Amino acid sequence: MKRKTLLLEADIIQQIKSAFNLNQIEITELLTQAKRYDPKGTGYVSKTEVDDIMRGMKLIQQYRSQIAQQ
Repeated sequence: MKRKTLLLEADIIQQIKSAFNLNQIEITELLTQAKRYDPKGTGYVSKTEVDDIMRGMKLIQQYRSQIAQQ
């Protein structure tokens, strides 16, 4: 079965920029997390792995907004 993959640098950065208002340090941290799923260094990760990373970021974003409201 062929995995659906995304080019790490281009596709992930585009998804992140469209979903969140992050600074460059946070984007770099996300790329570091994504590269953990790419042990061979091909530059590609599966779509489900990217979704896991994005889900983690959404939880962080929700937590930040809750703290800001308090």
